[in-house]
Amino acid sequence: MPFFTSFSGKILSAPGLKLGPKIFQFIKTLSSNIQEYNLRNDLLANGWDGVTPVDAQITVNSGIYVWSNNISTAAFTTGSLVADSVISIINNGYIIGKGGDGGGYLSFSGKQDGQPGGPAMNINYPVSITNNSYIAGGGGGGGIGVNFAFGVDAGGGGAGGADGGIGQGSTRSDGGGYGGAPGQSGANAIYTGTTAGGNGGGGGRILPGTGGAAVAAPGNTLGQPGRGGGSGGSGGASNTATSGAGGSGGNAGGNASGGNGAAGGGGGGWGASGGTGHLASSAAGPGGAGGKAVNLNGNIVTWIATGTRYGAIS
Repeated sequence: MPFFTSFSGKILSAPGLKLGPKIFQFIKTLSSNIQEYNLRNDLLANGWDGVTPVDAQITVNSGIYVWSNNISTAAFTTGSLVADSVISIINNGYIIGKGGDGGGYLSFSGKQDGQPGGPAMNINYPVSITNNSYIAGGGGGGGIGVNFAFGVDAGGGGAGGADGGIGQGSTRSDGGGYGGAPGQSGANAIYTGTTAGGNGGGGGRILPGTGGAAVAAPGNTLGQPGRGGGSGGSGGASNTATSGAGGSGGNAGGNASGGNGAAGGGGGGWGASGGTGHLASSAAGPGGAGGKAVNLNGNIVTWIATGTRYGAIS
């Protein structure tokens, strides 16, 4: 089955005029999950000439995820359009940006801070939006935890479909929890017995979602793996530290704490920043910033209904 139903694009004369201005009419309903939808590209694929003004209505059905897997690419992008176009977006589902990966130990390139979340929508032309559900920027990844005395790193929690950070001595395949697919929680981190640093839990793609629970280390240099969440995952921990909990909804991830231990911050909830990691005898490891709900690019959105929006609109 196709992922949409649509009214075929047609160039029409303005009503009541025999030889009036032309418009390209386009009506489309997204009826199953779609990754990184671009309206301009869709118009061109359906016969738009790139010059004629557009009259378009795009509807996201209830329960449908329009989602991104790249913090640099919005889940829904209008693309550039021509003057005198009229664009209406009706969202009954979930338009969600990609969350940032948790900070962690990268043996090939050193340490990584918590990564920022990406935008849910990128608007390149004025539009009207009827939001009957959720529009959510990705949360920021949790910050890395480090214990310099023991040379131990702990991974921060991932956010909004992003991976948890990995603790020192581990690898992606056996460490940090993977991010969840649309409608699913992130995975719990695992501990193989070969890493002293705790691994961060993965972030999920559930709205509003609950954050992964904080974990306390067992009081030695062994790692304690973080927990996956429906939104932000929690960080990992070692020694005497406690990781930050993952954020839920639009709430920031929790900050890690504890003595000589290394612990990662929690991944941020939708549109919110990640928590800071605990670094013994040093400055805290920063979490990533939350992604925007709508990146306006200087354009105006007319809100027919606001619904629930997580993240900045600017």
